Amino acid sequence: MNPKADKFFELAPADQWMLLRSFALVALVRLGLSWRTLAQVRQRLAAWIAARPAYPVDEAQREKLIWSVRVVSRFVPMATCLTQALATQALLGRAGIQTQLRLGVLRDESGVFRAHAWVECDGRVLIGEQGELQNYAAFAPIPSHQF
Repeated sequence: MNPKADKFFELAPADQWMLLRSFALVALVRLGLSWRTLAQVRQRLAAWIAARPAYPVDEAQREKLIWSVRVVSRFVPMATCLTQALATQALLGRAGIQTQLRLGVLRDESGVFRAHAWVECDGRVLIGEQGELQNYAAFAPIPSHQF
């Protein structure tokens, strides 16, 4: 059997279910960003969040949700930082955790324009920690309550 599949089946059923849900969400966000604007994808995510009652999570569960997005993003083609940030913000939003989506831009040493997305909660980067975020010119944060 495949070593990655072996690892999956060694996980607790709750973790397997979390990975499957996260995979579905990351894949749907990726597809959505291919066909729709960021605003339209966020609107769809808001409807998804509003359609289900929030479920509280503790710190360990929050970290597992973030972990699950990181893991499954390796298996979703073109699951960019924006895809991961939106999926993370949606999952945490469903859990009632307020976060901020951050978008930033910079020019690297060779003059190439780069953009990046990350999610923060209480000043801490939850996903998207790439190099020196302080070098990015960040746009105004987009709070999760504005989904």
